[in-house]
Amino acid sequence: MLLFASLAWAGDPVVDELLARGEAQTEAWDELVELCDDIGPRLSGSKNLDRAVRWARKRMKDDGLSVALQPVDIPHWERRAESASVVAPVKEPLEILGLGGTAPTPEGGITAPVVVARDWAELEALGDRVKGRIVLYDPPWDGYGNTVQYRSQGADRAAELGAVAVLVASVTDGSLNTPHTGALRYSGETRLPAAAVTRETSIPPGSTASSGSTSRLRTNSGASSGGPTARRPGPSA
Repeated sequence: MLLFASLAWAGDPVVDELLARGEAQTEAWDELVELCDDIGPRLSGSKNLDRAVRWARKRMKDDGLSVALQPVDIPHWERRAESASVVAPVKEPLEILGLGGTAPTPEGGITAPVVVARDWAELEALGDRVKGRIVLYDPPWDGYGNTVQYRSQGADRAAELGAVAVLVASVTDGSLNTPHTGALRYSGETRLPAAAVTRETSIPPGSTASSGSTSRLRTNSGASSGGPTARRPGPSA
């Protein structure tokens, strides 16, 4: 917007003065650094979110504004220890990152054969072979909009066929052995544990829909959800 203003009002002394002040002052940047670096991530229901709310309230009051905090119910989810590994036919650790809002695994984790589906058609073709297994979605990269559906809907679709957990290749066209997390949606009663794996390690050999053999994976996720959490700061909060 500053660029458009400078083009439309070039030579206007008032505009020139405003632009000069904006370029010389760093208050907005300094506040952004304080919020992002000093307070950090602000997941819903987290202590950091409460800190950020109170920080913003103080900043706004310091600027002379009248501010009041209101009660609100928000979901609360926490990431805890998580791990996964191939346990057969070879032993190999996998880099994973639980999807936001995922249900935890049972205590001790889940160990089960894995089947790979590259799209919904392959998942349906697996049919009864999905039951009691971990489904690994490994769709080819087709842009974010077309690929992210396997992360957001994959757990529900696999649950309908009796899967016990879901892994999803990170929704990106490449990575350096770094899994990418993101949100998933549950719409059914069965909430499968779900995590992202890296693109580099997302295909255990011999586990595709057309293969007669499978690898076995073990996954363990301690993610937890406290359900809706009411945050009711008092007048002096």
